[in-house]
Amino acid sequence: MRPLVWLLVVGLGVAPPAGAAPSRGILEAGLRRSGEMEVIFLRLSGSVPLGRGELQYAVSPFYHPWLGGGAVAVETLSLRWDEGPLSVLLGRFPLGFGEARLLPYTWQTPLPTGYQEGLSGLALTYYAPEYRIRAGYAADRGILVELSLRELKAYVLSGGLGLSMTASLGEVVVYGDVFAVGGGGQATVGITGFVGRGLLTLEARYPPALAAQGSWPWEDRTISVSGSWREQEVGLTVALATDRGTLELGVVENRVFLGLRLYRPLGDGSGREDSRTGFDRFPEPATMGPAR
Repeated sequence: MRPLVWLLVVGLGVAPPAGAAPSRGILEAGLRRSGEMEVIFLRLSGSVPLGRGELQYAVSPFYHPWLGGGAVAVETLSLRWDEGPLSVLLGRFPLGFGEARLLPYTWQTPLPTGYQEGLSGLALTYYAPEYRIRAGYAADRGILVELSLRELKAYVLSGGLGLSMTASLGEVVVYGDVFAVGGGGQATVGITGFVGRGLLTLEARYPPALAAQGSWPWEDRTISVSGSWREQEVGLTVALATDRGTLELGVVENRVFLGLRLYRPLGDGSGREDSRTGFDRFPEPATMGPAR
């Protein structure tokens, strides 16, 4: 943990070069309550430009009011450097695999804040017009290699292999993942597409699990409904999101769930990552509990 803290201190202490894009980020305050478990937290996430690269960070101190105690979760804290078609990523970063949105195969650890903790390591990515190759090492997990084509991804992981495919059928996208790692495995199929003005996603996984999510715009708000079933546990969550915060209410892992998040933009107000930020897509808060 101490090297990661020094990485943050050094990175934030370096001023962006003249003419560089401004730093960007989001400060978030949140409350999550599920059954008798309650957590309050702050979360600071974003990036700081550093020459041809940038410092990426997502740090969230949290506290359990009723149980006492807390910690500082370091989801992302990494330096990225770009040189032509090559990109190097060092530190702690989000690490997801495949195409599944709701029931993904992941090495990350769920946090009480609803986000996920990345892994510490090193990744080298080569970007070509028709493909992308990534190779790296994650602490406590081992090596990983990814070959990404337009509709196909192949993985070589420590102790296993993975394959992902996606295809467009009109206005609908179908996809699937298969991972065989360490004597076990996971297979997921899904479909996503627009229904009217809303976006609907359905997924099924083995070991047995089902998940569905729909979101619809409502003026300057978005209403989302998420449902899941796994191992005799049922989840159903309704969320109302604006650019200033999100309110969630439902049942997660057979317990009543309440979530509240408030956002404040920092810098240019953009907390999303571009195609070279992180090893995969930016982690979203989990509303249906950890996928197991």
